[in-house]
Amino acid sequence: RLACLCASVDDYVREATDIAHALKAAGARRIYIVGRPGAQEAQWRAAGIDTFIHAGCDALAILQSSFDH
Repeated sequence: RLACLCASVDDYVREATDIAHALKAAGARRIYIVGRPGAQEAQWRAAGIDTFIHAGCDALAILQSSFDH
């Protein structure tokens, strides 16, 4: 029920939105993406990406919240 997208920035720009929609449709409750969202944040959140994992994020809080989903 949890999914984490790990790819290059170019791959994210091309495919993250479609992949997130497909994962949500398949039943993913929470979708993570590795990297900072940058200019695509609103688009990716609208597609269903919930959390961005990157250097400086609160990794412990992300891991703890994953148990709630």
